[in-house]
Amino acid sequence: MIPPIADFAYLPANPEAGAIILFNATLSTDPDGQITSFAWDFDGDGETDSAAAIVNHSFPEDGVYDVSLTVTGNSGSTDTLTLQVVVGSGVAAPPATLITLLPPIADFEYSPANPQTGSLVLFNGTLSTDPDGVIAAYAWDFNGDNVIDSSAAIAEHSFLIEGTYAVSLTVTDNSGSTDTHTLQVAVDPREAPEQPATSLPPLADFEYSPAQPIARELVLFNGMLSTDIDGEIVAYAWDFNDDDVIDSTDSFIEYVFPSPGTFNVSLTVTDNSGRSDTFIQAILVDADSTPPVSPPSSFQPPVADFSYMPSHPVAGELVLFNGTSAWDFD
Repeated sequence: MIPPIADFAYLPANPEAGAIILFNATLSTDPDGQITSFAWDFDGDGETDSAAAIVNHSFPEDGVYDVSLTVTGNSGSTDTLTLQVVVGSGVAAPPATLITLLPPIADFEYSPANPQTGSLVLFNGTLSTDPDGVIAAYAWDFNGDNVIDSSAAIAEHSFLIEGTYAVSLTVTDNSGSTDTHTLQVAVDPREAPEQPATSLPPLADFEYSPAQPIARELVLFNGMLSTDIDGEIVAYAWDFNDDDVIDSTDSFIEYVFPSPGTFNVSLTVTDNSGRSDTFIQAILVDADSTPPVSPPSSFQPPVADFSYMPSHPVAGELVLFNGTSAWDFD
């Protein structure tokens, strides 16, 4: 096995201290396989700092840093590349003089502007700014209990009870300074959706493949032909042996008839208004087919065969392929 070849690039080519540097390991290759893992070491301590193919990193001070990338191929072979990254002048800066840092400014917005109970509200804290640094952390309190409910910059929350809530966002910048912004969010009761005066029942329908099933062989049943004019189908119930017992609740189902004969297969569908419809089809199941016997002195190749449904698929629609009709002489 040929080992992989580690390679990477970084931007900007002449980074400054504290600036975000993009390291890209997708230049690595494996001549006879594929790269399965990446391991970055940005500080030369032999420890993996990131396992991503593309990663951001910053160096806090000027200097020359040995950055190593180790890649592993699917055969388990590895390769390591180390490049020296010159940051700023390449010389470590002297201790910084004490300066006064400005605090961040917390700010956020939410949508929808008039939320209702139980509905999802999107809170966006990326409006927060820092005059002389970057926002390093977000802390949301959605119910005024001084407990952090989320630490994401953009968070989702729903209020179960109507009322006015004091929603607070506290942001922390890279110097450790903080700021808090609070808004009063009025939550209205959820409006009941208008119900239609009448609801039409669904229409159950299905197809199966192969068209001439054989006992003890797999048959695919597709109930997605069922429709509902003024709603949607929420439940399926199959009965393959006419015993009034539900055998499956899937829209697509595989079934094997244990013996030849005629079976009344029924599909009952229920829509979102609770109405239902049943479609019953008598299916003739033939006896096991016996492949022709080949001479014992020679080996015969298998015979490939398959079926699929729906019989007239359209783009984007799920198509089920059944290869169990293939067989072999010997």
